[in-house]
Amino acid sequence: ENFMNSPLPGRIENVNCKDGEWVETGDVVLILESMKMTISLRAEKRGNIFCFAEEEEFVPRGKKLFIIED
Repeated sequence: ENFMNSPLPGRIENVNCKDGEWVETGDVVLILESMKMTISLRAEKRGNIFCFAEEEEFVPRGKKLFIIED
């Protein structure tokens, strides 16, 4: 399974994809704001993406944010 978990606690600033959308390796999927930094979370492989987080949501460290399926 290719889950992306939140590396830090923070707020989801931007979600750049819709469920079921095709993403390529390196695409910026989410932007997380944590401790006044913005962190771009990128797809680590290509496939269909399904997000578990919404814009403006506060997420704890380790929360599953999205999965990419072949």
